[in-house]
Amino acid sequence: MPPPPTPNDDALWRECQVAARRVLANHGWGLVDDEAAFVAEVLAVVRASPGRSGDSLARRAERATIHAYCPRLYAACRAGHGRRAAQAFDEMGRYLHAIARRRSHDPQRAQDAAQRALEAIWQHLDEVRAPEAFLGYARVVLLREMGPHGASRPEPRRFVPLRGDDAAEEGVVLPDPHTAEAAASAERAAADPALRAALRDCLRSAAQREVIERLFLAEESVTAVADALSTTPANVWVLKSRALARLRRCPEVMLALGG
Repeated sequence: MPPPPTPNDDALWRECQVAARRVLANHGWGLVDDEAAFVAEVLAVVRASPGRSGDSLARRAERATIHAYCPRLYAACRAGHGRRAAQAFDEMGRYLHAIARRRSHDPQRAQDAAQRALEAIWQHLDEVRAPEAFLGYARVVLLREMGPHGASRPEPRRFVPLRGDDAAEEGVVLPDPHTAEAAASAERAAADPALRAALRDCLRSAAQREVIERLFLAEESVTAVADALSTTPANVWVLKSRALARLRRCPEVMLALGG
C-alpha cells in the first residue's frame, strides 16, 4: 500500500478539491451534483493509486478527477433522454471535437470524425466494460475514425433527410456548445404560440425545428425523435445543439422573449 501523498488529510482534501474544480471548469463538465461526495471519490482514487512516475500531487488529483467523472458521464449518456443526457452528449461532442481538431489540419474532417465517433459510441454503449475509463474508450473510437495519420476516413456522412429550405443545412456537424439560457429559450418558445412563431422564423431548417418542438414541446425522448426522423440519437443531439446555438443569436426569439 503506497503512503499517503501528504500527512495532513485536510491539506490533501483541499488539493483534491482545487484540482477537481479546475478540471471541471476547464472542460465545462457539469454532471457533479454533490461536490463533497465527488471530492471524496477523487481523494479515494489518489490514495489508492501511486500515479505515474514523476507525477505531482496536483497532476494525480487531476487524473483522479477524470477517473471519478467518467462514470457520471457514462450513466448520463446511457439514460438516453432528459437534461443530463443532453448535457452528457454535448460534453462528449466538445471533448471529441477538441481532440479531432488537434490531430487534423482540416476543420471539416475533424468535425466529420467527431460526429461519426459520437454516433458509434452511442451505438455501442452497452459494450463499455469500464465506465471509469469512458473518455479513454471514446478517444480510441475517435482515433479509429480518424485513421493513423489524423485524417478523417472518407466514408460518406449520414444526415437527417432534408427538404426544401433545409438544403443549406446538409452537412450537419458538431456545433459550439449551447448555453442553459438558450435551452430555456427553446422551452419557452415551445410553450408560447408567439414564441413558437418566432422560433419558426429563426430556424429555417425544418429538421432543427422538428427536433426542438418534439424534444421541448412534445417531451419525446431522443430515441423517439431519432426513430421519427430516421436517424441516430447522437445526430438528434447534434441537430438540437446546432439549433440552440442559433437561438442564442436570433433577434426574433430574443425580441419575443422581451430581451
